[in-house]
Amino acid sequence: MRQSKNAGIDMTGGSLWRKIPAFAAPVVLGGILQQLYGVADAAIVGNFVGRGALAAVGMSLPMTVVAVGFLSGMSSGAGAVTARAFGAGSDTDMRRAVHTAVALSAALGAVVSVGGWFATAPLLRLMRTPGDIFGETQSYFRVYLAGMLAASVYNMGAAILGAFGETRKPVLFLVVSSALNIALDLLFVLALNMGVTGAALATLIAQTVSATLMLLTLTRGDIPAKLRLAQLGFDIAALKQIVRIGLPVGAERLINGVTNIMLQAYINGLGSIYAAGWGVTNRIDAFIYTLTGAFASSVVTCVGQNIGAGQTARARKGVRVTLTLCCSAALAVSAALLALNTRVLRIFTPDAEILGAAFAFMRILTATYWIDGAVIIFSDALAGTGRALSATVINTATHVIIRQAYLFVISRVWYTPTAVALCYPLAWVAAIPALYIVYRRIDWRKFERRA
Repeated sequence: MRQSKNAGIDMTGGSLWRKIPAFAAPVVLGGILQQLYGVADAAIVGNFVGRGALAAVGMSLPMTVVAVGFLSGMSSGAGAVTARAFGAGSDTDMRRAVHTAVALSAALGAVVSVGGWFATAPLLRLMRTPGDIFGETQSYFRVYLAGMLAASVYNMGAAILGAFGETRKPVLFLVVSSALNIALDLLFVLALNMGVTGAALATLIAQTVSATLMLLTLTRGDIPAKLRLAQLGFDIAALKQIVRIGLPVGAERLINGVTNIMLQAYINGLGSIYAAGWGVTNRIDAFIYTLTGAFASSVVTCVGQNIGAGQTARARKGVRVTLTLCCSAALAVSAALLALNTRVLRIFTPDAEILGAAFAFMRILTATYWIDGAVIIFSDALAGTGRALSATVINTATHVIIRQAYLFVISRVWYTPTAVALCYPLAWVAAIPALYIVYRRIDWRKFERRA
């Protein structure tokens, strides 16, 4: 296999116990910085605007997850295709994948921004959003959606660089944009008194900056396949491969996001205090999801590069190593968060009622996120092999059908925060055996023959 001097972490050789954490660590940091967009918004409006503004920002999170989840799922497809081309040493396939992926990200980002603007009000009504925060929630989310084009381009660029083993530059861009977001939050919310709209505008500007830095790197950076804006467009073969892997992943995350919106209706049924508490809990849980998501990116790159190089035994070993590291890290972080109790939640609000409501959810979700880590690793390993559709079917059946059936029943017999939160680990436990069976039945020899 041709080795590029421009490559970052090459997963086709060396110790996976060292390379996978080295790959994941910058991704974790980048994810944390990305989460700071929402954390800064929630913390500033929660402390300086009021309870209603905090609930409005929290209420927007499930809808944000729908939009970002679909776009990041498509990015996973591009990352897997690019990683295979890199592992096989094909400059032509890398160039085709890069140009097609960036063009696709721009088109999808624009569609999500425009379509989401019109869908905001119906979604808020579906979620049974309390009337006293409906207007603020709608204003925040519509401004936030305007940044989806930039967010899509950034995420796609990060997936492309990740396929080359480069995970540090995206983090540097997020350092800049996160600092800018916090500064603009303080300016718009505190100094200019723009409320939740100002918080969303700060995020929009920060995301645009990170996307601009990403495009500069793709066009001018020292990477194996540079982006040429004049050549931007769709290569049909590359597009088919990206869509075949990315669309099932994106669709799954879209469906899960819609399920979370439906879940929000049950949360809202508990009252506005619990709606605000749920939003706070989700900000904390997002950090753990960032951790497991980083290992998911690692397994996609590891499996993709090694399949491209015809090293299927090493690809399978990469799945085992990543699964062990991911679940162990999630357990350690969960234990630390639970030990801190409500102390870690006070950065968002001093309101004792909201803090109590938030911890009622947090103690269930945080303690079980290591189970979701296993679900994510097996799902993304399947995506790396091209079996993304199988993972989508399984996760949709468990995360949508089982979860919604449980919520429908439990809301009539045991309608409490604890009961509602249990719908998450129930779905995760149901998904793991099915995902493992599909993973075990993969025909690895076909990849060796292709290589």
